[in-house]
Amino acid sequence: MSRVRQVTSNLLRHYRPLFLLAIGAVVGGNLAVGLTEPGAWPCLVLAGLIGLGLSLNATAIALNDGFMPARAVAIPPGCELKYRPMDAQTRVRLLGDWLPVGRLLVSPGDVCLVAAATLPFVVVATRLAVGRS
Repeated sequence: MSRVRQVTSNLLRHYRPLFLLAIGAVVGGNLAVGLTEPGAWPCLVLAGLIGLGLSLNATAIALNDGFMPARAVAIPPGCELKYRPMDAQTRVRLLGDWLPVGRLLVSPGDVCLVAAATLPFVVVATRLAVGRS
């Protein structure tokens, strides 16, 4: 299999649900609020966080032969198809899974995606709190 096909295959295998969720969230948010409305900033921030997170993760995977680099001690058994331990040949280590969150290691791209996933809840909770006062 060519390198490009391998990288593309790994990206789609790992991130297909996120791509679909991101497209749905952005399209749904834009239809619900409209980008010309004063309250449109959450949709723009959401789109930016999703785009940034997916881009950071895709860059790390693409530059490391289709695998997400991770600290070697953190790769669970059975996940060797998704991750490759960081070594001297690892490119863009900063974008790999190295940030400790509990027992997991996450990447900066994952942090952006989690922030994007929590943003709608924060916005709704804030609007409900403001509406009650």
